[in-house]
Amino acid sequence: MTLSAADCAALAPLAEPWFERGVTDDEFVRAMTGQLPPEVLHAAGFARRRLRDKLPPEVEAAAPERRPHMLLECVVCRTPGPSEALPGGICRTCRGETPPRPDPCRAIPDGILAPVDHFADEWGERGAPEGVLMVVEVTSHDAGTDRRDRVEKPAGYAAAGIPVHLLVDRDDESVTVHYEPEDGRYQHLVTKPYGTTVELPEPVGITLDTEQLKKYAG
Repeated sequence: MTLSAADCAALAPLAEPWFERGVTDDEFVRAMTGQLPPEVLHAAGFARRRLRDKLPPEVEAAAPERRPHMLLECVVCRTPGPSEALPGGICRTCRGETPPRPDPCRAIPDGILAPVDHFADEWGERGAPEGVLMVVEVTSHDAGTDRRDRVEKPAGYAAAGIPVHLLVDRDDESVTVHYEPEDGRYQHLVTKPYGTTVELPEPVGITLDTEQLKKYAG
């Protein structure tokens, strides 16, 4: 199959995407000249059709490396927290200090599960936590989310006696269920990745399918 200089110039725009998609010179030649029919009557037309029909798919850009979020536990009481809150592996409570906790009556969760008409007599954006069955938080992408959403708010909700706290962690692509509040902290934590089913204990008592959360990962 022979192409004139004019043919090559006319076909060049169709060849450029091949090399942009990572095809080498040898691979390009093999794709254009391999398995030729016994006779090619119109070389330029044949080449044009091959350039279009055999164009390799676009190479997907590599996903950015995801840095894992490190959540440690106090070696004494096993309370979770970021590394800066656990110097020497011990939380502030076990060191005899009082960790700051938000006023649960002033915290505004991303979601609340409560009986119908529970807040019917409340005014404004905030209400008393008594009677709330579950609160839901979704981590933000700001610098304060680690301290606020993973440490302070769980402590505040536990202090308020809210039975179940569900944390949707967009960095880890996971959900964490906190339950059985006692002495200002949740006694149990269960973390599962997106795509799994999560049991929400009583008084919620439902099974949550997190498959849909995978659509919002990344």
